[in-house]
Amino acid sequence: MNIPTLPTDNLYKFTAIFGLIIISFGLYIISIGNTNYLERKKQLASTDFEFFQDSVKYAFKRKIYDSLSQQWNEEALSGNYSLEYLKKRLKRTENLYSEVKILHEEVIKNQLLLVKRQFDLEAVEYTTNKNNKMAILLIVIGTILISWGFINWYKKHQLYIDAEIKCKGESFVKQLNARKKKEE
Repeated sequence: MNIPTLPTDNLYKFTAIFGLIIISFGLYIISIGNTNYLERKKQLASTDFEFFQDSVKYAFKRKIYDSLSQQWNEEALSGNYSLEYLKKRLKRTENLYSEVKILHEEVIKNQLLLVKRQFDLEAVEYTTNKNNKMAILLIVIGTILISWGFINWYKKHQLYIDAEIKCKGESFVKQLNARKKKEE
């Protein structure tokens, strides 16, 4: 199997191929950066929903705690209940309060984590934008190198090669025509 070699027999071809490599690298940078950014954004969206669920749980339990606490306080102030009954109610209120407190701490922790993830996403977005600008610069430089290389290669080398081949072809056709005339 013959592996083709790159046409680097002159500076212009080499410059054009190098420009093509630079463009490919720039496109690769854009592709990888955007993929990473989209994955991070997707992760953040999924955790947002989980945090939202925890916040709803907290708000619901807090509402129950507040309404029960107010109801029990009113009952206690009315004086219609025994001390034993009020102690049981107090115990249930304390248990509910500790559940609400734990949920509140989880919500606070999740909010901090959400802020951190949002900051991470902004950092990735900044890096992606910076890398995209660099990649666009590489693509522009590569395009300039390709254009310069191929235009100069064509003007300074290929035109003469084409003229030489044309000249040889015309002389070959003349020789063939001359042979045909001799054979007739």
